[in-house]
Amino acid sequence: YYILVDDIQIEALVPNNVGITSILAPSGACGTLTNSTVIKVGIKNIGTSAQTSIPVHYSINNGVVVTETFTGNLASGAVTDYTFTTTADFTNIGTYNVVAWTSLAGDVVINNDSADIVYHTGFVPVDFTGFNGTNISTVFPGWSEANGYIYPGGTTSAWGNNSAIFENNTVAYVNLYSTGKNEWFVSPSFKAGSNDGLSFKVALRKFSANGELSAMGSDDTLAVKVSTDCGATWTNIYNITATNAPTSLELTEFAASLAAYAGQNIQVAVVATEGVTNDEEDYNVYLDDVKLILLAPNDLGVKRIISPSSNCGLGNQATISVKLRNFGTASQSNFPVKYSVNNLVVTETFTGTLSAGDSVTYDFSTPASVSSAQVYNITSWTNLDGDANGMNNGASITLTRYGSPLSVVTFANYAFDNVIGEGWSEAIGGTSVQGDSPWKTGGISGN
Repeated sequence: YYILVDDIQIEALVPNNVGITSILAPSGACGTLTNSTVIKVGIKNIGTSAQTSIPVHYSINNGVVVTETFTGNLASGAVTDYTFTTTADFTNIGTYNVVAWTSLAGDVVINNDSADIVYHTGFVPVDFTGFNGTNISTVFPGWSEANGYIYPGGTTSAWGNNSAIFENNTVAYVNLYSTGKNEWFVSPSFKAGSNDGLSFKVALRKFSANGELSAMGSDDTLAVKVSTDCGATWTNIYNITATNAPTSLELTEFAASLAAYAGQNIQVAVVATEGVTNDEEDYNVYLDDVKLILLAPNDLGVKRIISPSSNCGLGNQATISVKLRNFGTASQSNFPVKYSVNNLVVTETFTGTLSAGDSVTYDFSTPASVSSAQVYNITSWTNLDGDANGMNNGASITLTRYGSPLSVVTFANYAFDNVIGEGWSEAIGGTSVQGDSPWKTGGISGN
């Protein structure tokens, strides 16, 4: 067996010395905070004299002080619970700093009179700004990180931060390459609405070459889980696996409906898991912009333009290929899909059926002419009647076709990472090139 020892300290033995040992209720923010929440504290008589009629107080966020009196008898060294008759209102979303204390007349040791606790209510969106890999609960109050196969445990995880790979946008990432990892981000408790959905963005890149797309391991998952009992049990409601993983180097938005939990106090978690199969894939999962969105029946959009995707290979019969996404809760079919090249619009109809939450690649039958040497602004969008959210309808890309001959490269103004000439770029690699090169500038006889 174990003998557990804690709180070894020297206390002044004086007749009058009482204080709050801890705030006992509410025991946490999950499912317990209402407009009439009971506040319960522990009181200890640290002094040598028995005490009665002890003034007890609490305040929330330095607001109105609630004052009541403990009227029982508290012997020297004894501890008792006290429940305030005046309840507290925690209905507004936010952070609550609750402080409780005693004010016994003649108490000469005041540094043990009080205790405090912080509660967070409501969903807090997470864009990972300020996240350094260990401080999620500090920069996004109410959130926590953990690890565990079935339940989240501890206060740390393998999630880290990266501020360079997506143009100085801080994201969270975790490296999956073997077996055994189960890395959690857990939200504060909040009441789900009938049209709520959890939205988040994901990208997958190879660990050894972060400029290249990676597949997922065969039984790896990035899951959205929900708990209705303050974390005692968790239910999977959405999984990203090898079969529906993002196919873009850039962050791709996903959404999981919370409609089944409407009106309930819940917590959500995003969990990255390595399966039991040790696949060859060694990759990073990047996560960003975890937030609540309103899901409507009719909400379609173009997630991205798949092709053309680069300046290379542009011609007078270029196929425009796009990724369509049904962001809504109702299946959709026979809806207009459009693209434009420098404001010349082509309209076609997607005749299949796109189920709620699903994505599909659509290739326009009408090709685009992008053969002349110039800049091409390509935009694609859906035009569904009654679309509830016009902000996610379209995507754009700008490409440049360069003329012949290519510009002469003199390196006159070249330095390390500068563009060296119109249409030229630098990179490193063998069969697949990416990033910047180690080429440097130097001078010979003034050149």
